[in-house]
Amino acid sequence: MRTHLVLIFVISITFNRCASQASVCDTTYTVVDEMPMYKSGNSDLIRDIRENFKFDKNCKPEELRQLIWTIDEKGKVVNIDVVGLEGDCKNNITKQAKLLTDWRAGKLQGKPVCTKITIPIHIRPD
Repeated sequence: MRTHLVLIFVISITFNRCASQASVCDTTYTVVDEMPMYKSGNSDLIRDIRENFKFDKNCKPEELRQLIWTIDEKGKVVNIDVVGLEGDCKNNITKQAKLLTDWRAGKLQGKPVCTKITIPIHIRPD
């Protein structure tokens, strides 16, 4: 059974540099000269999350608060954290977030770098 959802989100950008805890990136940035971009932009990301994220019947979508992940130098989504959900619900959304491909990596001084993105989310049933 598919629940119809309305998804509202804003990409939050903080202005500092942080060290990554992941092995795929030596350094992860939160602010770069060119931020990562999903396909043609945020509207594509919103559409793909809205259309493709599916919640099991035991999950409460309205409890999802944030998606936090890193876009690596090759444009892949890594180090995903789903804030607000636990257990199987969290694991399910994490797996779906890994499928968000076609990112253009962030750039610092013209070179692709790992960039951390925080997406606050508010979901409400139609």
